[in-house]
Amino acid sequence: GIELKEQADEEGTLCTRILGIVLDEKLNAAIIIMSFMIIVGLCTIPGILDQHEVAFVSGWAMTIYYTISRIPQIILIITTQTVSGLSPIMFVMTSLGNITYILQILVADLSPKALYDAIPWLVQAILCIG
Repeated sequence: GIELKEQADEEGTLCTRILGIVLDEKLNAAIIIMSFMIIVGLCTIPGILDQHEVAFVSGWAMTIYYTISRIPQIILIITTQTVSGLSPIMFVMTSLGNITYILQILVADLSPKALYDAIPWLVQAILCIG
């Protein structure tokens, strides 16, 4: 009995510490700014990437940033165990926007190269709907 309670307390403390690190706004801001600066550098310094590679790198950066942007809200919902204050219309409109975005990509060009180039945007839109 006592050992299980101590183990649960230790796990709770560890989870709280990990959550504190994940939610540390200064750390997150620094990581985001540094990664953005690296991407901008890769995309703007002549001779590093060609136009196609710039589009591909920025597409994956958008996918990562946009998907990660949802994590703080998910953590907040889990920790507070409430969804009060969230607008259901926002989720409906976001889903509809991403569905039409996927349709636009698929209708515009179904060639393998076009689909390959669209992978980051398709992944982001599908993750956002899911």
